[in-house]
Amino acid sequence: MRNKYILLEMNQRHEIRADVNMTIKNMGLTEIENMNVKIDTGCPYTSIPILKFGISNAKAQQVKQRDCADNKIKKRNFVWC
Repeated sequence: MRNKYILLEMNQRHEIRADVNMTIKNMGLTEIENMNVKIDTGCPYTSIPILKFGISNAKAQQVKQRDCADNKIKKRNFVWC
């Protein structure tokens, strides 16, 4: 391969999806394999809902509250904080 691009095709619902493998060490999530994520081509990044990682609702709420209290994390008028 001589370029820095990958070819992804839209599905029948006009979405671009990919199966990814990843690790998020600071959350203790390791060996995440074949997680199907939607890639938003209109954004410079792709966000993944935290519950998709298989954590509990209680743990997700803890993470949300921690992030809301952390001034280092940018926030934009989100109602949930």
